[in-house]
Amino acid sequence: MSHFDLGRRRVMQVVGAGLLLPGLAPAVIASVKDRPQLTDGVQSGDLLGDRAMIWSRSDRPARMVVEWDTRSMFSNPRRFISPLADNRTDFTARVELTGLPTDQAIFYRVHFEDAQTGTPSEPWFGHLRSVPQQRRDIRFVWSGDTVGQGFGINPDIGGMRIYEAMRLRLPDFFIHSGDTIYADGPVPAQLTTEGGRIWRNLTTEAKSKVAQTLDDYRGNYRYNLMDENVRRFNAEVPQIWQWDDHEVVNNWSPSKQLDERYQVKDINTLVGRARRPGWSIHRCADRPPTVAGGFIASWGMVHCWMCSCSTCAAIAGPTMTTWALKKPSSAASNWTGSSANSKPPRRSGKSSPPICPSASACPTAK
Repeated sequence: MSHFDLGRRRVMQVVGAGLLLPGLAPAVIASVKDRPQLTDGVQSGDLLGDRAMIWSRSDRPARMVVEWDTRSMFSNPRRFISPLADNRTDFTARVELTGLPTDQAIFYRVHFEDAQTGTPSEPWFGHLRSVPQQRRDIRFVWSGDTVGQGFGINPDIGGMRIYEAMRLRLPDFFIHSGDTIYADGPVPAQLTTEGGRIWRNLTTEAKSKVAQTLDDYRGNYRYNLMDENVRRFNAEVPQIWQWDDHEVVNNWSPSKQLDERYQVKDINTLVGRARRPGWSIHRCADRPPTVAGGFIASWGMVHCWMCSCSTCAAIAGPTMTTWALKKPSSAASNWTGSSANSKPPRRSGKSSPPICPSASACPTAK
């Protein structure tokens, strides 16, 4: 089955994937409070060859169990178990699925098992389409700048409906082109817009101030996942995330002067905290940014230190990726190659660390 039946996919979107898929019957019936809870849904991303990364979060120390199948009834599921998710990772876990058949619908279900008792949570379901082996048309969506300028989740209009609009386009994947959070942008209870109209926001402690602590940064990501549109989108569309600047603070650099809202004045400290939330779905997430780190630009600013190997290959292309991998870290980043975008690439005076651990780790870097 090389073709994902779009009619069936439409039905899943209308009814909801969870209603069409079987539940997990726990061996021991436990009360809700005794079971782990999936606090923020599920996400997939970093599709590469026969692999895909699955992410979720528990409310307590637990191990994430992911099962996948090519049929929604899970008649022949393959099972993967994560390392322990605890407070070191904010109870988040990642599992890399392997052995995926090419260009097929992949259904997966996620639950957590309590680290002490083994009691399972209720499952959460998702699906994705695996990487094609042959050339074919693809459909993807891209965006950026989530919850900026004080405009957060407005329940009066149904939350962040753009994610539902993107989901209904049936994309193969989604590229988030940076500013995945606005760590320097508090979300007030309401804003007055043009014409005196009132915009109401859901608010949280973490989004009531600029992010300075590790918990603040984690709370920024968690805020976005409060939105039902976002959680539904995440469960159905694989994602590639890039960093811009607001993941730390606006236009941050080694010489950044922080304003009076910040008690922490050292930019290195903020960068160190911003890179640790444990909220990345990407396999190269353990190669975080540093203040001295560089970037490569195809259009705008692409933070390849946060991109996966597959991300940078897809965005930058094989020539640019190979150049970046081979370029000495002490050299200035001044890529002037061609780009699919009509805008000329920017230049950076910063040094450029390798995108991936080695050239051999990146399929396009030959």
